[in-house]
Amino acid sequence: MKRNTIILLLFWIPGLAAGSGNFIPGNTGLTWENEMNLRPGDDDMITLSDNHDHSGGYGGIFFKGTSFKDQTLLITGLRGAWVVNRSFCLGIDLNGILPTTKYSGVDPVGLDQAILTGGYGGILLEPIVWSNKIVHLTFPISIGAGWLGYVEDWENNQYYYDGDLFDDDVFWYFEPGINVEINVARFFRAGVGISK
Repeated sequence: MKRNTIILLLFWIPGLAAGSGNFIPGNTGLTWENEMNLRPGDDDMITLSDNHDHSGGYGGIFFKGTSFKDQTLLITGLRGAWVVNRSFCLGIDLNGILPTTKYSGVDPVGLDQAILTGGYGGILLEPIVWSNKIVHLTFPISIGAGWLGYVEDWENNQYYYDGDLFDDDVFWYFEPGINVEINVARFFRAGVGISK
């Protein structure tokens, strides 16, 4: 029994000594030296084509308030983007005007009020600063096109509603902004911001 223990120790100790301090607990075959080579140093440039990139994505809903012809408009939207290296987002931005704001003097006859409706959407470009911090900044830029139209106020029309369109227009837009976001969890962020 003593001899078997000594033989076992003779085979086990050299292997332990050769590997002590080299192996990362919980990983098989990955040494500290290899792990350090996988991490970029302070002087290393991180690019999209190297092994250090991180790719992900997000989708979310948002609510905005703005004004049009001295009236408050409520806007809701959807936003989805591909996140590259936790520092830049490329995606789409879709916005729809909630049809709650009424305007007078739009009807050619001048008898009824009209409701503003429409939407706009386009490409989203969003740099992110300090994305790994609990509180961080983003700078979304949305570029695209949209449509606005005045339709008949269905609440004033007691007998029928045929959706008369009084006036409409198509437009291009450019909307830069700044957001303050909080990392609530790895899969959930909340934020507030302003845009123009």
